[in-house]
This record gives sequence, structure tokens and C-alpha cells, in this order.
Amino acid sequence: MAQRIDLPGELKVYKRPERVRVQRYVYEWGDPYEGWARGFIRRNFWRVRDLFGSEEDALQECAIIFCRCARKYQYTVNRPQWMMAIFKTAVNRSWHGFSVRDTNLDPRMDIDLPAENSFECEVLNNCGEEMRDLVSGILNSPLELLMLITRGDDYQMINRRLKRLFGIEDRERDLLGELRAILNP
Repeated sequence: MAQRIDLPGELKVYKRPERVRVQRYVYEWGDPYEGWARGFIRRNFWRVRDLFGSEEDALQECAIIFCRCARKYQYTVNRPQWMMAIFKTAVNRSWHGFSVRDTNLDPRMDIDLPAENSFECEVLNNCGEEMRDLVSGILNSPLELLMLITRGDDYQMINRRLKRLFGIEDRERDLLGELRAILNP
């Protein structure tokens, strides 16, 4: 039989380590982050012109990226230079994705609002209320939303997205087919 050995007293009692209070650092959008973003947009806006439309919209996207970085790293990044480096990296990576999406935009997806006596206005007046909401929602939605809805080739997936987005419960209804029939008579 094995002999039992007693442990020294300091090893017998478990002591929970004291909690270290982590300091939260607050980074705010403005100088120097906004200044860097404006310069970056001035140099690179040509890459995403069709996706954003204006430089102010691109600047707002940079502000959103900054807010995500500041929220994610508020307890770990303790120097403004470090936060600027993280922000630059995030913007550069996001911009690459935006430029790829901008290149893949379908120019036929630019939909203008119907004029007073146009075919689209006539179509809106002649279709049912649910379809009127759907058609006007699609005509008034931003291009990014249209890209998300129509992403991929799966007809049923796009149909489900439309139903979920506009709150239509009928499982058997073919919204995409009805929408194509209304817009392409």
C-alpha cells in the first residue's frame, strides 16, 4: 500500500487570486481619426463610388468601423497610437471588401422612384396592398439591401428572405414570381 504524505499548510488552502480592476479607455471619433479617414476617402473613393454614392456616406461607414474598434478594444488598447493602427487596419480591410462589392454591383439594379404618371406608379396603383408594400419597399430600399436580398442564385432562398423582410406568412406564395410579373409585364 502507498503511504500518504501530508502537504505543507500553505498548499492545502486554496486562495482565490484578487481581481485586477481593468481600466476602460475611451476613444472618441474626431481628430485625428476623422482627419485620417477623410484623407483616406479622398484618395480611395473611386474604388467604392457606386456602392456609397457620396464621400459623406463613406465617412459615416468609417465612423461605424471606428465605433466597432473602440468598443472591441476599450479594455485592452491603452494608447491612441495603437488604436489608430487598429483603426487603419480595419478600414483598409473593410475597404477591400467594399471595393469587391462595388465591382460586382449590377448596374440594372439602380431603381429610381416612379414619376407621377409613369408605368411604375400605374403598377403600384393596380396591385394589391401587400404587393404594393413590397414593390414600394423594394423601389425605396437602398442598393445594399437589394444586394443582400438577391444574394446568391437560390430562388427559394430569395423568396424566403422577401417573405421574412415584409412579414408575409403564406408559405406557398411565390413573391419573387409575382414581383417579376408586376415589374416585367
